[in-house]
Amino acid sequence: MTKKRSYVIIATIMLIVSACKPSGETGPAPTNTASAPILPTLAPVSTQPLTEPVPTATPTRTVQPECANAAVLLADVTIPDNTPLKKGEAFIKTWRIRNTGTCTWGADYMLVFSKGSQMNGPASSPLPEVAPGMTTDISLSLVAPAQDGVFTVFYELHDPKGQAFDVGLVKNIWVQIIAGSPIIPPTSQSTFIPGVTRTPGPCSYTENMGYINQLISLINSERQANGLPAYQLNAKLSAAAMGHSIDMACNDFSSHTGSNGSWISDRIAAQGYSASFYEEVIFPSGTPQEALNWWMSDPPHREAILSIEATEFGVGYAYSPGSTYGGYYTVDFASP
Repeated sequence: MTKKRSYVIIATIMLIVSACKPSGETGPAPTNTASAPILPTLAPVSTQPLTEPVPTATPTRTVQPECANAAVLLADVTIPDNTPLKKGEAFIKTWRIRNTGTCTWGADYMLVFSKGSQMNGPASSPLPEVAPGMTTDISLSLVAPAQDGVFTVFYELHDPKGQAFDVGLVKNIWVQIIAGSPIIPPTSQSTFIPGVTRTPGPCSYTENMGYINQLISLINSERQANGLPAYQLNAKLSAAAMGHSIDMACNDFSSHTGSNGSWISDRIAAQGYSASFYEEVIFPSGTPQEALNWWMSDPPHREAILSIEATEFGVGYAYSPGSTYGGYYTVDFASP
């Protein structure tokens, strides 16, 4: 067999095999084809992330409620109000504060100067760490002014957001001193001794004559500014007011109803005062000015301060370090 005939036989066999393949199948690509194979067209692949991620299951978690900030002044550990000091004398003021909120205080909580005579005190000072319900002492180094006078500085407690929070019913703590030998105008007489601490049974409390006299003057100044005559201070009404302040301080409540169920009429009658008209205002915590500001901002209390029916009044203030608000004011107005 010649070489030419072998080529013919091989070509014939390949044609027969190709014809026997099932329809749609192709054989192996020829190794010596002259044209490039035809490739399918593919969509371009983006290198950018998908604009909408495929949603995935998010685990559920319990969101803790935000805590609340609050405090109460328990005691002036050092330098009680109206402490006499030498001009330029350095002193340390210490307040005893209870954390009555639900937040724990830390270095991001601040004691911040608010108003008054700064007395070389800092603009701000971090608070110690205090858990809810716990008590701490906060101290500042201050210097009495170099001139005669009565000076007061107010500080606020700020949360980490810089917001002042309540100390009792007010938003600050304070210290008031008497520097040098100021001329203090005389005030109405009172039957109580300033700064005397008494212990009725298990309760220790302090009467602050400075606060009482300030409030007497503030109320009568407000009346005179509104064209009304000043109230006359009455010893029997003062005794009734002081008794109710002591009751609130020692029994830790703030209400016109006494711990024994008494009402103002019962208390003034028990002191031997026969009244044709009577009224009472109370306020827990704060300074005398803050007590007056609160009363004057509330219509029923404002009417009591500016009453045209009452002619006399009595003022009481008692402070108990173990109580919720510390100090408690009572003012009884009446006419015989």
